[in-house]
Amino acid sequence: MELALNRDLLHSQFSSWRLQPIATVKRHELEIYGHAAGIISSSVDFLHTQASVTRNHVLQSEGRLFVFTQQDGAAAHRIFELLPVPGADAGLLPVQVAELAGTTCEAAVGGPVEAVLDCSLAVVAPHAAATPLHLSQQQPSQGQEQGQGQGQQQQQQYESAQPFQMLVSRGHGDLVLVRVPAGGGAAVTSSPVFPVRPRAPLAGVRPVTLEAAVEHANGDITAIAWAIRSRGASTPGCCELFAVTLRPVGASGAEGEGQGQLRLETVGVQLLLRTKLAPYVVRVYAAAAAAAAGGGGGAAAGADGGVAPVAVVGFDPNTAGLEEEDDEDHEPQAGASGRPSVAAMEAAAAADDAANAPPANAGGGGGGGGDDDDMDPRTLEQAAARLAHLTSSERDKAAPLAQWADIYKESGPDGVGAMGSEPVVDLAAWRLGGEAGGSTDKIQRPYWRMSCHAHRLLTSDGPLMAPVPVAAAAQPALLLGVTDDVDCAVVRLDLPKPPHAAAGAPQSTHAISIPALAYVAAGKTYKRHLLLGSAGTGCSSASSSSGGVLSAVLVESQRFMYMYGFTSSKEEYGRQQVVELGLGEGESVLGARLVELAAAGAGAEAGGALVVVATQRRLLSYRLVWR
Repeated sequence: MELALNRDLLHSQFSSWRLQPIATVKRHELEIYGHAAGIISSSVDFLHTQASVTRNHVLQSEGRLFVFTQQDGAAAHRIFELLPVPGADAGLLPVQVAELAGTTCEAAVGGPVEAVLDCSLAVVAPHAAATPLHLSQQQPSQGQEQGQGQGQQQQQQYESAQPFQMLVSRGHGDLVLVRVPAGGGAAVTSSPVFPVRPRAPLAGVRPVTLEAAVEHANGDITAIAWAIRSRGASTPGCCELFAVTLRPVGASGAEGEGQGQLRLETVGVQLLLRTKLAPYVVRVYAAAAAAAAGGGGGAAAGADGGVAPVAVVGFDPNTAGLEEEDDEDHEPQAGASGRPSVAAMEAAAAADDAANAPPANAGGGGGGGGDDDDMDPRTLEQAAARLAHLTSSERDKAAPLAQWADIYKESGPDGVGAMGSEPVVDLAAWRLGGEAGGSTDKIQRPYWRMSCHAHRLLTSDGPLMAPVPVAAAAQPALLLGVTDDVDCAVVRLDLPKPPHAAAGAPQSTHAISIPALAYVAAGKTYKRHLLLGSAGTGCSSASSSSGGVLSAVLVESQRFMYMYGFTSSKEEYGRQQVVELGLGEGESVLGARLVELAAAGAGAEAGGALVVVATQRRLLSYRLVWR
């Protein structure tokens, strides 16, 4: 099926964005041990490097925020959860969840690790519907307005919250289960498993990146992770998406944590997808949680395991279904628009790569028609050198308040920026049965697929709501920002609730359009992250009576942050505010997230938002209070 947009949501009267204050902004530096873990520099090819550079290093999973930190010269990693504290100045409290030793894996796996990727984690979506435990319900009645007191109360609330578990990978191909108990006790860490291995006769493991995880009724856990396959003599480099089913053995629960070692066993590995690039978005929907949301008989059916969990993936469709070239008896699967063969898909991918290649290097890479990977830079330094002609070290001039908000360096032909270079995206859904069957070589067909060919992907980073359920009983809605001519169409993806969940194909809703955002974002040559707000999407945090203030936030790599206010379809002008990031020399943005704060009182600072920014040196919080 094809994505269909609602033409009634177009901004037919919109003229331009204008500079106008939206919020007062205060920057705070969050106290964490070490610094935010940066980009691994030992990647061996372009696909590994690109996956690391384009990743958001402020990790969002099941409605929670995490960051990995490191100390200079140390291999160990610490995991901090960023807990919203609306009453505190910084708005966030980092709480250490676990610490992982930096050990090599060669001896454990009997061979080398192909390449080292960044650390990743995924909170395990619980199978049983947990009782929502909101921070506002946990706050004591006295000392509520004190900033430091709020932080101490938040720490106590975290310690008394319901336990949760998450899977962690240190980028060496390992998967580790971390169980965080209630009551502030020490986290229990399992032994690592290495489920993704190269084909014989090669030995060792392939590094994986975790995206999502869900628990089954029998206690097994299915993780969605991807691994990049390096280019071979007869096979192109690609990314493979796996569903890895794991079984925890040993300590389980508070009564058993001190009795024995928690171990993980690999039950099965299934190859879901093989594409050119890493997936753009991955989301899992737990069966029992979805059933409980529907109430009545549907909840009972979900608790009995009648509805399987679902994984929704957004991916590059150009080479989707790519099979091994040395498999003579394979049957090519259809591509994004019904491509009949692998050859056709590879030809389309090569044509797309050639069309998007920088013109300055059009003749510098060697000729073969299928060797388009030779045009890709192999290191981060080479990539930066190739893009040097598109950047400038000169500072933009200060603009008067009455000037339009098109403050960016126009980099494309006819002054329209780089429009058209955004990635093509398809969405597909798989049911996760948790069985040990499947194959690591043959891909599994999804039961639902939607193409967004006419609308390229701008962002899949939606907002988090705070105060959030500490038990992570519910996660934010999945929002996608796609191009619609010069506008950004925000599409919300939901799974049907019981009793229709058993047959349930995901449902897409065109929630709102943000005028001219695709045009503006294309011209931001320093764009790092584009973060969607909840305004007008139907999942607002009620931070204002109008149902949201921010439509989007665009964070550059070093200098500025651009905030775009909510604009109705009848308004001619939109509000934009430019904020200095205030980073130091040589400091750049590794990750950024938007956290919307629900109004909890009548005061002006009861609502607002936070923009969390991680750099190589520190973790920053930009507190926004609506004007």
